[in-house]
This record gives sequence, structure tokens and C-alpha cells, in this order.
Amino acid sequence: MIINSLYIEDGLENRKFLFAEGVNLIHSQENSVGKTTLMRLLLYSLGFSIPGTKKMRFDKVYTSCNLTVQNGEIIRLDRKCGDCIEILQGGKKRTYILPDDIFKLHHILFQTENSDIINNILGVIYTDQEKGWTLLNRGVVIGKNTFNIESLIRGLSDIDCKKLLDLESKLSRHIERLDYMMNVYECQQQIISASGDMATRTKDEEIDAQEARLLLLKENYVKQLSSIDRALNDNKLAADFVEEMKILVALPNGEFVNLTKDNICGLTEAIEFLVAKRKHLTINIKQVTRELDRLYSSKQKDDEQMELFASESLVDNFECSIMRVPVNVVAVREKKEHLMKERGRIRQEISYQTRSKSSVIFSMHNNVIKYLKELGITDETAANYLFTSNLKELSGAVLHKTVFAFKLAYILELEKKLNIKLPILLDSPRGREVDEKNSEIMMHILKRDFPDNQIIIASIYQYDFVAPMLIEIKNRLMEIC
Repeated sequence: MIINSLYIEDGLENRKFLFAEGVNLIHSQENSVGKTTLMRLLLYSLGFSIPGTKKMRFDKVYTSCNLTVQNGEIIRLDRKCGDCIEILQGGKKRTYILPDDIFKLHHILFQTENSDIINNILGVIYTDQEKGWTLLNRGVVIGKNTFNIESLIRGLSDIDCKKLLDLESKLSRHIERLDYMMNVYECQQQIISASGDMATRTKDEEIDAQEARLLLLKENYVKQLSSIDRALNDNKLAADFVEEMKILVALPNGEFVNLTKDNICGLTEAIEFLVAKRKHLTINIKQVTRELDRLYSSKQKDDEQMELFASESLVDNFECSIMRVPVNVVAVREKKEHLMKERGRIRQEISYQTRSKSSVIFSMHNNVIKYLKELGITDETAANYLFTSNLKELSGAVLHKTVFAFKLAYILELEKKLNIKLPILLDSPRGREVDEKNSEIMMHILKRDFPDNQIIIASIYQYDFVAPMLIEIKNRLMEIC
């Protein structure tokens, strides 16, 4: 892919920049005149989500980028606002909504539908002056754009870990929610600690607890009353049944008497006891009901008062709400520990599958070693930083040159996979830590190993390239030269 030109229109100002197929040097005598802004606008015009600079808001800028894709077709990308881009290809116009359609757009530009490659391609072709020269294998490229070497290798090796990655993401969300619950618990402990010897339950909580106790007591009374009513009804039915049966009872002296409800021993006393208990329960139910009505009235008055002073007691209300949230801290910790172990197992499986096809990794490793040696780093263990998260051992010029070696290895593997030539954009490759000698070695490698790539460099230094396209920025970006 070759960027031919970039037209920029910012309000009443406009300027067009032309680019050559080979080396392009965006140069100025001083810093902070627009070199980085131009580099970022190039990427912005290609549909990437790129933050503006202090001097220019990109969402207010119109860009039109003319470029040649790998098959020789010339297309034009017009970005009139931050959330859409129009492409003119083969005489037809199509509009893509960003960021939703970014994959469709970049499929045209980079000839791939592999999301792992598209997600990481910016981190391969572009090195930002702020964080880019410390970005080795994972992290932020620019803005919200990130780079991850494992993801890139899966894309280069056609390894599908989508189900495992989705599961890892789901577990991470659950763990995050459990962390929120732990935060609630810690907040509760702080509130309790700050309250000293005061009761930890608020007035509202006391009322709620009392209300719950009374409702339970009333429910129990009602159940007992229902049971007594059933017993009274059953006893009456039994007595009436006995009388209807005309049962005779033989006495010891040989006489016979009729069995009635009046001469059944204990029946009258039992009924009287049940009636008395029923009256007592009825009184208790009335008392509980009156107490509940009093609580309801008290709560209503408190709620009305709270509405009047809500703005003054916002923190108090929040603390009251927090204290009402039940948090079983033991259960939360156990669940989190279980989910973290499961997520660790999933990540190990993802890592295993990522590294299962070693050809891409082996090729990257060899290229990294080759470039590191040329840059004066003879310690071959540096090439093992492909997957590491610990970069504390690298700093200054060593880190700068190591990042450069890794980036070149990534580009080679990506071009081999896509079968296209990618542009290489370097913002301030010399930097503060790299001296002129090392800078010359870096440029020599680019000339030798990437002669067919379009190279765009922004720097206050000029490099020893054969007839580079010089884009001079004197005082400001939009100044007509």
C-alpha cells in the first residue's frame, strides 16, 4: 500500500502533501511545528481512531487521502468528520460508519478479514514518538489503540481461540463485579469504624427490623387463630354427629343412657378453652396491627422529612444505602479465588494454543536476533522478550533499539502472511537516547531490507537516503510552503 497524497482542510486553511513511493522525510528545524500532527492525520485519514494534538482537533478537520493498494488500484478516502469515512473505489462511493465499520474498511486497505491482524496492524506499522519506542510486545499504541503480540501471532498462524477468549472475558467481568462487592464491604467497614461506639444500624434499619418482627408475629397469630377456628368447628360437628347417632352407653349398674354433647366429659371445657384462647389471639392481632400502623406512619413522616433535607444529607443517605447491602465477604472471596483459578487455567490454554504453531514465532525470533546483533546488542536472551511482561531490565538506547528490532520482525511476518507491502511510519526515530551512529544503523537496515516499502519518517534530523521526498514544515503545519 502506498500513500500518494493527503489533503487537509481546517476551517479556512488547507494544504496538500505529496508522498513518494520510497522514503519520505517530514522535516523541520524545530520541534512542535506540526510533524507529529501530520503523521497522526495520515493515520486518521485511513480510518484509525487517532487523538488530535494540542493545536488541532481532528474531528473538526476534513482529510482526503489518495492511495494505491497492492493490486495497483487507486482509491480515495474522504473523512469529513470523526465518525464516518467515504471511500471512492472503481468509480463507486461507499460510506463507512466508524468505528463499527472499521474492519470492512481495513479489509479493503490491508487485504485481510482476520480481526487479530486488523486489531494489531497499527502497532506494527506505526511507532509513536511518545510511547511507541517503549512498546515492545503489548500495550497502548496511541489513543485507545492497543497492541498484543499473542493476538498478532494467532492472526498470523490462523489460530482460533475465540471461545476461550470469550470465556476469559466473561470470567474477568465476573471477577470485576466481585471486586465491586468487596469495595462495598470495605466501605461498610469504614462507615462502622468512623461511627465509633455508635450502633451500626441506622434508624431506618431499626424500623425495618421491627416491622419485619411484627409482621412475622402477626402471621403466627393469624395461623393460630385459623387453627382454633378449625378445632371449634370440628368439635361442634363431632358433638352434633354423636347426638344424631342416638348412641346408648351401658352403665356399670346395668342402666342405659343416651350419649349427648352435654354428658361427654371434657368437651365443654375444651370448647371454652379454645374460645378463650381465640379471644386472646384476637386482642394480640389488634395490638400488632396498631403497632404496624404506627410504624408505617412514622416511616412516612421520616420519608417526607428526608425529601426536605435530601440535598443536605446526600452522603448520609448513601451510607445508609450501602449499609443495607448484604455482603457475605467470605463467600465473595471464595468465589473470586475460584474464578481467578479458572481464568488462569483458560489463559494457560490460550497461551498454549497461541504458541502451538512455532513457525511464526521461530521466524520472528531469528529476525529479532539478526537485527539486535546489527544494532550492537549481542545478548541473545533479549530476543526472548517476545512474550515477557517484565521490561525493567531494558532502558534507554537498549530498549529503543530492541523495540525497533522487534517491529521490523513483526512487519516481515505480517507482509509474508498478507503478501503485501506495508507502509512504515516512524515518529522521531532518533529520540533522546539513540546517538547518530545507532540512528545510521537503523536507517541502513530500512534501506537494505525494506527497499519496496513506503517509509515515512518525522524528525528534526535528516538521514542518508537516496533522493528522499522532503516535506518541509517551517513554522506551522497549515502554512503554505
